[in-house]
This record gives sequence, structure tokens and C-alpha cells, in this order.
Amino acid sequence: MPKEVRIGVIGTGVGVRTHIPGFRSVEGAKILAISGSCQDRSEKFATELGIPTPYGDFHDLCESDQIDLVCVTSPTEFHCEHATFAISCGKHVLCEKPLALTMPEIESMARCSHGTEKICVVDHQLRFNPYIHKVRQILRKGDIGRPYFVRIHQQSTSFANRNAPWNWSFDVQHGGGVRLAMGSHFIDLLNYWFGKQCLNVRCALDSVVSKRYVDGIEKKVDVSGFFSASLAWAEGLDVQLSATAASCGTSRFDFSIFGEEGELHFDLDSKLRGALLPQNGVVQNIPVEGVLQEELSNKISFFAGTFRYFAPLLVRAVASDNRELIADASRFDDAIFTQRLLDAMLVSALKGRTVEISEGYKAGALL
Repeated sequence: MPKEVRIGVIGTGVGVRTHIPGFRSVEGAKILAISGSCQDRSEKFATELGIPTPYGDFHDLCESDQIDLVCVTSPTEFHCEHATFAISCGKHVLCEKPLALTMPEIESMARCSHGTEKICVVDHQLRFNPYIHKVRQILRKGDIGRPYFVRIHQQSTSFANRNAPWNWSFDVQHGGGVRLAMGSHFIDLLNYWFGKQCLNVRCALDSVVSKRYVDGIEKKVDVSGFFSASLAWAEGLDVQLSATAASCGTSRFDFSIFGEEGELHFDLDSKLRGALLPQNGVVQNIPVEGVLQEELSNKISFFAGTFRYFAPLLVRAVASDNRELIADASRFDDAIFTQRLLDAMLVSALKGRTVEISEGYKAGALL
């Protein structure tokens, strides 16, 4: 590798849980700085994690000539401010999803990314998971024929605890619950597999746990703990998405894709399987290369663990200025399409109606 990539992390949540461990497993990556909400918090995490420089102000981190890549992992409401300033300082930027809370912010960030020669990507790491990439290869080869139905589901127990303390993820002014957290992943995944071809959206949202308490004072939870969305895609493709953060069971992530000549299925236990028309009724495991042992044994979460595939490619791309290494990465421009559908999901849930995205709907192969 031509040079060492020096990394600064803004945020002490997902940046600490996912980004820092992910980069520390990569040769040539060095975490040099962290910035939290205040100097004391920054120093606390810097000491715990062995990071040389804590910054109480993200401006100082971005302006440092010791930093090449800035990871924006702060709460979503600050993404626009943090990422655009980092870009203005001439840094490469990796920004957590969703890119921002509003369409005007995202459009502004996309324009800002056009004005730099540096890398600006969104952390939709699923694009780099070997199973997800294998599915894309199968779809592009046409092995299962025309896809007509896709189902994606994810669940966790993070919102289930009624005694969990209030935090920013429960406040609509700071986040959007699973609609933004998981919905952004799912929509970007559909874009990666099938392109930006959504025709309409219908969605249901539920907070599930509607009240939380702060110092004994009741506060209303106004973000989604659950969503279910039906989307009509081009070429008669029906899409069903669902996610809950208030599950009382185990964590899950699974999907199925049905085509005219075959089908694909994935879950955390069985991994990727498929069935093709010539062997009708036979479901077989699909071999996938490059899967980490800790993923095979489910010792890491699918989403956090997948960053381990993205991180080394991003580091090499920054070090060598070879953008082809991350040609599959989600760009700031891609977030415009994602946000349009996330906004449509919210409008649909509030209005109780289907939201049209573009013309061209047809009922599968019936017309």
C-alpha cells in the first residue's frame, strides 16, 4: 500500500462500535483522532480506545493536517454540518446512513460532493457483503429469470426494553427510528440489485413502545419501532420490506427473491440457498467465496460485521486514489433516491394511502 491512511472519527456511538474495530483490522489504517459531543467525552473514549488525539470540537478534527479520512458517525441531524465541513477541509468522507434527515440537506451534501476530488461515500456496507454481492451476480446473469417478488425482513430487540433510558434515537427531531435506520439500508440494497426503478410506495409505521421515561417524567416516542412497506418496482417486481427494533425474540435478517426460473433465499443460519427450474423442488446451498469465519459462525452481527469487508477496500482506495476499488459504494447522489422513498414511506403511513413515485406500473406479466 502506498501510504498510511490517517482516520478521524466524529461520533462516539456507531463509530466506536463498528468503524474503529473495523478499521483497526486493516493494514495501513490508523485511527488518530476522535470527536464527541464535548471535550470530556472525547477524552474518555480516546483513553479507553487508545486514540492519540481527542477533539471536543469537530471543526478541529476536520482542519487537522494529520487526518486523511473523516468518518461522520454522529447523530443523523448533524451529518450535513459535519460532512460538508469535512469536505470543505479537503478530506475524504465516509458518512453514516441515512445521509441526513431531510431532502434539502441531502441535495446540498450531494452538490458539495460534486465540488471535490476526494472520496465521498455513504456507509451502506451491505453492498460489500459477499452474500449480497453474489446475489447481484446471479441476478445480472439472469439465472433466476425475471424477478417478480422480493421480501426483506430484519428484527432486533434494541427497542424492546421498556426501561431503556431515553436517547436521541427515540426523538423524531434527531432520528427516524427503523424507517431511517433499516429502511435506508433496504432501499439502497434494492437500488444495488435492481436500480432506481420504484413506481409507488405504501407503508405502515408503529412506535410499538410509545412511552419512555426520563428522570421519572413520561416522554412520547415519536419514531418508528416497526415499519412494513410495499413497493412496486419496474417490470412487475413486487417488494415487501419489514423491520422491527422491538422484537421479543432473536435477531434476524433474511430475504427471498423469486424469479420466473428460480429463487434465492438467505437467513443467518442457513446462509444463501437457491432453487432453479431444471431441478424443480430442490433447494441447494450456494457457495460464496471470501466470507469471514466470524460471519459464518454468527459471532458478529450481519450489519456491523459487513463493515469488515468495506473498510479495507476504502482504505486502499484512499491510499492509492484508485476509485475502482469501491466502484460499488453508495454515493451521496444515491441518497437522493433513498430519501425520496423514505419520505414517501412517512407520507403513506401518515395519510393512509399509496404514494406515487413514477409512472409505468403494470401488474406483472398480466398486461
